[in-house]
Amino acid sequence: MNEGEAAGVSLGICIGAAGRAEACGPDTPNWPEAAPGIVIVGAWSPTFLAAQPIRSPAVIGFTRRWHKASRLSHSSVLLPYGTSGKFSPARSPVDTIMGETGMARVAVVTGGSAGIGLATAEALARKGWSVAIVARDAERLKGAASLLQRYGGRVLTISADVADAAAVDAAADQVERNLGAIAAWVNNAMSTVVAPADQITAAEYARVTATTYLSQVHGTLAALRHMKPRGRGAIIQVSSGLAIRAAPLQAAYCGAKFAVSGFTDALRSELIADRVAVSLSVVYLPAVNTPQFGWSRNHTGRQQVAPDPVFDPHLCADAIVHAIEHPSREVWVGRSTLMMTLAQAVAPSYADRKASEMRDVQLGEPIPERIGNLDAPVLGPAAIDGRATDRVVSTRTEFFTSRQRDAFLLAASGGVIALSALLPRLGRFRR
Repeated sequence: MNEGEAAGVSLGICIGAAGRAEACGPDTPNWPEAAPGIVIVGAWSPTFLAAQPIRSPAVIGFTRRWHKASRLSHSSVLLPYGTSGKFSPARSPVDTIMGETGMARVAVVTGGSAGIGLATAEALARKGWSVAIVARDAERLKGAASLLQRYGGRVLTISADVADAAAVDAAADQVERNLGAIAAWVNNAMSTVVAPADQITAAEYARVTATTYLSQVHGTLAALRHMKPRGRGAIIQVSSGLAIRAAPLQAAYCGAKFAVSGFTDALRSELIADRVAVSLSVVYLPAVNTPQFGWSRNHTGRQQVAPDPVFDPHLCADAIVHAIEHPSREVWVGRSTLMMTLAQAVAPSYADRKASEMRDVQLGEPIPERIGNLDAPVLGPAAIDGRATDRVVSTRTEFFTSRQRDAFLLAASGGVIALSALLPRLGRFRR
């Protein structure tokens, strides 16, 4: 028996649906049914607590560990994908659930003045987060701030080019000074050039790479500089189904998004090796009804059209917020993204042929050459939705996580094993 057990200290604290905190553990009557909502598991001493939200009462599973400094045993939850198991006295339920010193949690959203970025910032503000939005256009940032301030929380706007590493670092420092410790960072900014691959210039490739790939590198490293010492935080890479299955007329964008996946996988393995409990998630998006289709640089002479099915930016925002609050290695939004993933994994040559059909589908009415927002922002309001509202699929729940995928594969594997064990017995019975 260790010191904690000898003292009769409870295993953890349960927060019920009414928000009341009580000591609880395996000795609690009706455990775990008596522990709905959030279970704060962890410590024999209040300085060693870790929070794990769950959808229904459940025993999460423990690993018993010995803390040499305190000479007290403490337990840790099995963490979700994308995190590791490092805990420290600085990690407390107040920090994890409500933010430091009881203040609202702080999130940063790049590309937050329109489209999916603004929808995400709005979803976070609605849930009580303090939100910092980073974008180039100061005027559009003002309009976005007016939208977010309606929810009563603190809003910080920062005009910066996320392709500039120094500017992104400075933005992170400004957020920490003005709003507090950054709990979540959403890398959403992007740009593209709509054109055949051999009609995109070297300078355009470089700029798309800087704004779509390097911006996520800069944002991730700026966030980690603050999150790693605290041992907590969530970083979300907003990606695309085109990072799994590339498409014509999008070579620069697809290349940049593929690079994001490689960088993120490498970094995630380093965080696991270093036992740093910062979650790192990639959210793959489908075609979404945002203003970007009217803002991008376009050399085709035809208006870019979002191919069906087209999804609501608010669905994407819900998936991003879910990845913050329930970390998962990957999230796929929309049926089309999932189908692209399956096709590329199972039949890549077939996926090549199907992708070739997307070239003409993307092209609409004739338009003049458009410079777009590649090098500088274009005029426009702080709008979430684009021009394809009449074609938007009406769903707010159509996203799938890697945790769901793994649970399905585990169940399917268990079924196969059980069937393989049963079949020989059936054969003997028949004989």
